[in-house]
Amino acid sequence: MKKPRKTKAPRVPENVLQKAIAKLLEVAAPRKVLWWHTPNGEKREAITAAILKGMGVKPGVPDLLLYDTSTGHLYAIEVKAKDGYLSESQKAWMDHFTSSPTGRYAVARSVEDAIQILQDWWPHDHRIVRQLAPGIVQTEVRA
Repeated sequence: MKKPRKTKAPRVPENVLQKAIAKLLEVAAPRKVLWWHTPNGEKREAITAAILKGMGVKPGVPDLLLYDTSTGHLYAIEVKAKDGYLSESQKAWMDHFTSSPTGRYAVARSVEDAIQILQDWWPHDHRIVRQLAPGIVQTEVRA
């Protein structure tokens, strides 16, 4: 008799995960927080890459930046797939953020991670509710 095969959860691409986390930020980020994504990634034609580099695009910039207007602190979330790893340039950005008294840096590998990060950074904000995760995960994260 054969043993039943263990099935692995499907791999969620980083861009799909990031869209789900962006949706979470839309509904759950504290009102005092401005957030954005700087579109540094993706493959580009050489000429476009050269133009963007000349305009100041830097490798390793975190996927999501959050600015707390009440404290002046800058927070960074790097979105990674379950098996993803930080590049050397991403590690350098992490070091810059974590060595600053007004910077925070975290890696999110799931929407649940992002919720925990927000709760850790803003523990008294009532917009960040753990119950948001199941609905967002089900509707936004599809491999």
